[in-house]
This record gives sequence, structure tokens and C-alpha cells, in this order.
Amino acid sequence: MWTKAMRPTRWGIHVLLLMTVSLISLVNAETTVFLDSIDDCNKRHTIYNSSIVIRAHKSKVLPNPLITCNVIIDGTDNTDSNVVLEITQTSVSITDCGFVLDIYDGEDTSSSPLKSVSCWSRSTGVLYTRGKIVMFYLHRPMDLFQPTNDFSMKVNVGRIEEPDDDMF
Repeated sequence: MWTKAMRPTRWGIHVLLLMTVSLISLVNAETTVFLDSIDDCNKRHTIYNSSIVIRAHKSKVLPNPLITCNVIIDGTDNTDSNVVLEITQTSVSITDCGFVLDIYDGEDTSSSPLKSVSCWSRSTGVLYTRGKIVMFYLHRPMDLFQPTNDFSMKVNVGRIEEPDDDMF
């Protein structure tokens, strides 16, 4: 039972609800990284429980376009040994065949390639890394003849379950 001194006020309940919603928003926050933006290129992003969406600016013609851009998503701060990165390809619509997105299972172009996406790619689906790092490497010509190039890929922390010994 609440005493009069302990009874929450309307104001107190509103503040508590606002704080709860803010915390939920932080936990489920989603960061968007544009591979054709100078602000986002050549950077490393650490991923925990949130999502990182990798995109391109659809139909945006820039005055001094970037020819290459790489972004590294790093989940190595997660100490769970069963953690991998899950890449969900939500949309791909690339019309210029010189516009190519390569995805590597590691932090540089000498790592194992996971997928290459260009004008011949239309599929969506899910990719998994073997480790906790993935690199997205976009390269494009200086002049795009078909400027409508768009893709969206969501990166999340995934977990690979160990097989149960009773299964064998």
C-alpha cells in the first residue's frame, strides 16, 4: 500500500515512462551508413545490440563523387565466441554495371569475399560472417551513366548455436 508521501504523482509517472521509452530506443537504435557519403566512408563502426544499415543515396548525383569507399563493421568487443555478423540484404537495385559493392569476411580486400553486388544482382537474402568483422567496399566509375543505384543491407550481431551432444 502506498502512503501519501510515497504515492507517485502524475508528473513522476510521465517522467518514468519517458525515461523507459528513451532506454528502449537506445537499445534498439539503428544507425544508417551511406557508402556514397564522404562523412561515412573509410570508417569503422562497432556493433553491439543495435543494427547498422548500409545504403547508397538512390539517384543522388554528387559533384565530386567518391570513387571508392569502405566501411568496416566490427563486433569483436562482444566476448561471446559464438558471435558472428548477420547481413540481411533487404533491397538491391543497381543499374550502372560499373557500380560494384564487394562484401568481405574480414577487415580488408584480402579477406574472403562473401558477395559481390552490381547490376546483375537482384537477390535479397542473408549472409553470415565466420568471424566478428565485415567490410563493405564500394567502387564506382567517376561518371555514372545510370545514376539510379540503390541497395540496403542490415547488419546485426548473430549467434551460432553449438550442436547438442545428444544429437549425435
